[in-house]
Amino acid sequence: MSRRISLKPSKSGLESSPWKVNLPGAISNSGKRERHFFKNKSEAETFCQQQRIQLDNYGRNSTSLTPAQLHEASKVFELLKPLNVTLNEVVRSYLAKHAANEKSVSFNELFERYVATKQNLSEAHLRGLKYTLPRFVGLHDRLVSEIQPQQVAAQMEGMTDSVRNSFMRNLRAVFNFGIKRGWMAENPIAKLDFEKIGKKEVVTLTPEDAESLMLAAEGSGDLLAYHALALFAGIRPQELQRLEWKHVDLIERHIEITAEVSKTGRRRIITMEPNLYEWLSVYAARGGNTQGNVVSGTNLRTRLRKVRMDAGLETWTQDVMRHSYASYWLAQHGDINKLTLQMGHESATMLWKHYHKASKIKDAARYWQIAPTSAVNVVAMKAA
Repeated sequence: MSRRISLKPSKSGLESSPWKVNLPGAISNSGKRERHFFKNKSEAETFCQQQRIQLDNYGRNSTSLTPAQLHEASKVFELLKPLNVTLNEVVRSYLAKHAANEKSVSFNELFERYVATKQNLSEAHLRGLKYTLPRFVGLHDRLVSEIQPQQVAAQMEGMTDSVRNSFMRNLRAVFNFGIKRGWMAENPIAKLDFEKIGKKEVVTLTPEDAESLMLAAEGSGDLLAYHALALFAGIRPQELQRLEWKHVDLIERHIEITAEVSKTGRRRIITMEPNLYEWLSVYAARGGNTQGNVVSGTNLRTRLRKVRMDAGLETWTQDVMRHSYASYWLAQHGDINKLTLQMGHESATMLWKHYHKASKIKDAARYWQIAPTSAVNVVAMKAA
């Protein structure tokens, strides 16, 4: 016969709480032996009486359990024993997870809702999201509240480090969106490590490759201006797609990158190099469009790829034209502070680290001599 539980106050020996009650683990909420302290004996006795009533209730309720249920309960307690958790904790955790699943959405639906509310993001980010979803087919139908880090990692096996990091950044934003809306509790990306990628040397086009690119773009309409502004003014591709001709001043010979056009949201002025002025002059003299946007977004990626193939450039590094501009400009002029302003950076430290001595002076001289075969002075032409 099991020993009857005795609940009686006793002295604790503490001045602040002189009375205590020892509560056995069999009846405590935590499942472990507990000590409760009280300022006086009356409070301690009231607590004991409450515990006796609760114990009597549990005793009566236990008689409604079938032998099979009692056996199942004992098995559960055995399973939980090495985990140092109570049955109450496990049940509450399960109920919370069940409630979360009830209001969760599938990975596919989460992704679509995120994209639908983020149309103001950059085209590059939206394009990245477009390529992310098809790469995680194994997660499409899963509730996001149930997705585990290892399941995400399994979908990324075989990816290069840079691609993996890129997808993880996209997924982190999407999952955070789901957390804010109560569709999931944790972000699985938080438990995955981004791969460390060492800094590589700045990649630039050789003067010969840059010249081949300009010659290939000569017969491509607006892409002539696009490549000239990228190679000889260092304007970012996304900025070029937003740039309008009204901000390209062939009289003052500068380009204004407004806050609305700039990637960083800061206005800057870029001084035209002589060969850039010549290329833009030829473009205008040949009847190129100088109203509205500098470049049309229609089939832009396909058209750019064709120009590069025509130039014999089978491999292409992202932002290589901007890197070429910075490297050759610094080698030619040596003014890191002006380059920082023209590139739209806040600090010259990074530019100096990456572009100082990245190009030889003789190569820079060759680069800035790349010009059309028949330069035209547009200002003089209009005056005539």
